[in-house]
Amino acid sequence: MDPVRFFVYLQLLVTIFLVVLLWCLYARLRKQEFFRWWAWAWTASAAYMATSSIMLRLGRAWTTDKMLAVLALEVCGFVQVPLLVFGAWSLATPDMPTPRWRKLGLALGLTTAAILYGIVYVLRGEPYLAYVVRSAPRHFAVSAALFFCAVVFYRQWRKARSSAAFISGGFCFLYGVNQAVYGVNILGLMIGAPDTLRPILGFSSRADSVLLALDVVYIYGICLGIVLLLIEEHRRADSALLESTGHSRLIAESNTALQAEMADRNRVEQIVRESEAKFRMMAETVACGIWIHQDGRLRYFNPQVESLTGYSREELLSIDMWTLVHPDFREEMGIRSQARLRGDAVPSRYMFQIVTRDGETRWLDFSATTIQYEGKPAVLASAFDVTSAKRNERHIKERTANLQALINNSPLGIAVMDANHNVQLCNPAFERMFQFSQSEMMGKNLDPFIAPGIDEALEITRRIQSGQGVHVTTRRYRKDRTLVDVELHGVPMVLEGRLVGCYGIYQDISDRKKAEEKLRNLTFRVIRIQEEERARIASELHDDVSQRLGVLTFQLDQVLQDSLLAGPEFTKTLKSLSTIAHQLCSDIQQLTRHLHPSHVEIAGLVSAISGFCTEYARQNGFEIDFAHSRIPDSLPQEMKLCLYRVAQEAIHNAQKHSGCRRVRVELIGAPESIRLCVTDAGRGFESVGARYGEGLGLVSMTERVKSLGGQLRVRSQPGNGTVVEASVPLARRAVAG
Repeated sequence: MDPVRFFVYLQLLVTIFLVVLLWCLYARLRKQEFFRWWAWAWTASAAYMATSSIMLRLGRAWTTDKMLAVLALEVCGFVQVPLLVFGAWSLATPDMPTPRWRKLGLALGLTTAAILYGIVYVLRGEPYLAYVVRSAPRHFAVSAALFFCAVVFYRQWRKARSSAAFISGGFCFLYGVNQAVYGVNILGLMIGAPDTLRPILGFSSRADSVLLALDVVYIYGICLGIVLLLIEEHRRADSALLESTGHSRLIAESNTALQAEMADRNRVEQIVRESEAKFRMMAETVACGIWIHQDGRLRYFNPQVESLTGYSREELLSIDMWTLVHPDFREEMGIRSQARLRGDAVPSRYMFQIVTRDGETRWLDFSATTIQYEGKPAVLASAFDVTSAKRNERHIKERTANLQALINNSPLGIAVMDANHNVQLCNPAFERMFQFSQSEMMGKNLDPFIAPGIDEALEITRRIQSGQGVHVTTRRYRKDRTLVDVELHGVPMVLEGRLVGCYGIYQDISDRKKAEEKLRNLTFRVIRIQEEERARIASELHDDVSQRLGVLTFQLDQVLQDSLLAGPEFTKTLKSLSTIAHQLCSDIQQLTRHLHPSHVEIAGLVSAISGFCTEYARQNGFEIDFAHSRIPDSLPQEMKLCLYRVAQEAIHNAQKHSGCRRVRVELIGAPESIRLCVTDAGRGFESVGARYGEGLGLVSMTERVKSLGGQLRVRSQPGNGTVVEASVPLARRAVAG
C-alpha cells in the first residue's frame, strides 16, 4: 500500500478514536462545553479525513462524485476552525460566546468554504493550482486555530499547574506547526516546486509520509492530554471525597438538621420555580408591558415591551433605558426611580410618555415596585399603552368644552334630561325664559314646572322616551304662571340602542306669534278692502257704465232698423258700431263678475266654482272635472270668497303652465274644515316661484288661506304633475275687523 494512503487511513482511525473519546467525556463530565465543541471540531476533522480518503480513489477527473467530495472537503475543513476556537474559548472563560458570535463564526467558515470551492471549480483544469487553493488555506486556518488552543491550554497550565493542559497545549502547538508546514509545502506547488520540503527535512520521497505520521503522533498526544484531563477530574473528585471523609462525623451529626434544611430548601426552590414559571407565563401572555430594570438597563422584559417601544430584544438589552422616556419626563422619572430604590415614598402609579423607535410618542399608565434581582435592588414595572385613551379623553374634553360653550351662550333655552326626563342641566337662556333656576329643577321631572296639567306635554315626553324626535309649536308656563309661546325641539339621546337622555330646545316665539297675528289681521284687512274696492268698482260698472252702454246699444239697434231705408254703406257702419257695443257690454259684465263674483254670495260656493269651471273650460278649450261632497249650505262669506279665488288662480295656472288639457277640482267638506284640491297631470316644476310668479300667484293664495287660519300646500315634481291643496278651518280664530 502507498505510505501516504496508509498514514491517511491511520490518521482517520486515530481521529475517530479522539472523536469517540471527546463525546464520551462530554457525556461523562456533566456536559462541559469544552468537550462538546471539541467533539464537533474533531468530528469535522474525521469527516475531512474520510473525504480525503475518498478523494484518493476518485482520481483527477471532475465527475459529479468528485464535485460533491470537494464541496464536502471544503465545508468539513473550514467548519473545524471555528469549532476549535469555540472549544478553547469555553475552556478559557465561563462566558461562552454569544449566539451572535457562534453564528458569525460558522457563517464565516461556510462562506470561506463556498468561495474556495468556486475557485477550485474554476481552476479544475489546473490540478496543482486547484489543489493549492483547496488545501493551503485550510491548513493555515487549522494551524491558527491550534495555536489559539495551545495558548489557552498554556494559560490553564499557568493557572492550575495542570499537566494535562500542558501536554494538550504542547501537542496542539506541534500539530499547528505541522499544519503550517503542510501549507508551506502545498504553496510550493504554485511555483513548480512540489519537493520544496524534502531538502529541509532530509528525506527524499518520504516527506509527505513523515508529515502524516507526525499528524498521527500529535493527535495521539492530544488524546493523551484529554485522558489526563479525565484523570485529573477523577483525582479532584477523590481529593474532595477524602476531604469530606475527614468531616464525616460532623456531617453525620448534622445530617438530620441538614436533611430537614435541604427538604425545606427544596420546597422553597420548588415554590420559587413554580412562582417563576407562573410569573413568566403571566408576563408573556398579559396585554401590558412588564420589565425589570437595574442600573439604567433592562434586565428582563416581556414581548409587549417590544411592541410598545418598537425595538427588538437585542436593541432593548443594549440601550440605556432612559433614552426611551420622553425628554419632558426623563428627569422626573430618574428622580423617582432613585427615590424608590432608596426606599423613599414615591407614587406607585402615574403616567408618562415614551418615544418609540419610529419617533412616535405614546402614553403609558405606569406602576412599579422595588425587588431584589440577582442580589441587587431593582425595579419591577408594568405599563399599559393608554395613548388612544388619552387622545380620546382630550377629544372628549374639547367636545365637552365646545358643547358647554354652545349651550351656555345659546339664545335658545336648552334643558338636558336623563332617560327618566329628570333635569340634569339647563342653560341661562332657559332660566331667563321660564324664570326657574337650575337648582330648583335639578334631578326633577321638567313637565310639572313648565307644563302642569298639559296633556300634550305628556304625549311629547312619551314620544321622546320611545326614541322619536319632536318638533312642535306649543305653549308653556313661566314661574309666574304666565303662558309663553314656544317652538319646541325634543331630541332623544340614544347610545347603543338605549335611550340615555334627551335635549329640550325651546325658542320663545311670543313676539313672532304676535307679529304673525298682526300680519294675518293686516292681510285679512287688505284682502277685505281689496274685495270691497272691487265690489264698488263692479257696482259702478254694472249700475252706471253697463246701464248706459245698454241704452247706447238699444239706440244703436233702433238706428240700425231705421237705416235699412238708407244706403247700404250707412247700414254697414251702424252694424259695426252695434257689434262693438254688444262686445263691450259682454266684456264689462265679465269684468264685473271677475272683480266681484256676486254669484258666490247669491248662488253659493259650489254653484259659483262649478259655473266658473264650465265657463272657463268653454272659453279656453279646456277640460275641468269638478267634484264636491259634504259642503255646508251656509259658509262665511270670506271663506267662500277665499276658496273661490284659490280655485280661480289654481285653474288659471294649471292651464297656463302645466301643458296638459285636463284638470280635476275637488271640494270636500269635513266636520272641522273645507278642503279644496286642484290637480293636474302636467309637466310639474321644481321652483315654486318659477311657476307662480304672475297674477295672484302662490303668495296671494297663501296669504288668503292663512288670513282665515288655514293652510296651503303645493306638491309638484318634474314630470309628475302638480297638486294645489287649500284647507280652511270652519271654526277659525276671530280676526280683528
